[in-house]
Parts: sequence; C-alpha cells; structure tokens
Amino acid sequence: DQTYWGTEFSPNRVAPPHVTIIDMKKSMTVHGGRIKSRLEKNGNMVNNGQAKIVTISLSNDNEHWTDAGTYSLPFEKENTFFLNYHTSGRYLRFSVDRCYGGANSEFYQAAISELNIF
Repeated sequence: DQTYWGTEFSPNRVAPPHVTIIDMKKSMTVHGGRIKSRLEKNGNMVNNGQAKIVTISLSNDNEHWTDAGTYSLPFEKENTFFLNYHTSGRYLRFSVDRCYGGANSEFYQAAISELNIF
C-alpha cells in the first residue's frame, strides 16, 4: 500500500488548490467518499500533505459543474465524508483546497493513497 497520488513538490512548490477530474464513464449519483492518507512503510501517516479541506463538484459534460460541497477532514489515516445533497454526474472534480503539514499546520503539497467514491 505504498502507492499514492501526489502533487509536484520539486523544483516548484505549487500551492493548493490541487484539482483532479475523474471520468466515471457514465452518470452516477454520488453520496460521499473515502480518502486514505499517504502512509510510511511502517504504517504511520506521512505528516505533510494530507487532505485538510476538499471540494467536490460533478458534471455531465466536463464543462458545467454542480457544487456538491466543501468538507473539512480530520488528521486521520482514513476519512469518510457524506455529501450534504446527493449529486449526479459523469465527471467528478476533486479539489484539495488545503493540506496538513503535521496535525496543526498547513503545507503546499497534497498526497492521497486512495480515493473511493460511493
């Protein structure tokens, strides 16, 4: 479980938001998601880059977006969030708006081990 998605950290320090768009291949109703943090080989959390605030949007055409909410996540190995309103779309835009730099500070880079949408 050592693979992860991470934003550029060298030579450029790109500040959030960090946005990725996922084509789910068909329109789906989304109820929430689960995010697993990047872990070290010993299973401990990597202190920097965990998602702190995320925004979810959905679209049927990858052009016009419906906001599905902004969510604050605790500094945990795994976080589950539920949308305030179930939202449908083919494309999911996942934005990491702020990142942890340890439990109490912030960091410019984001790193996520897994993102599951349900």
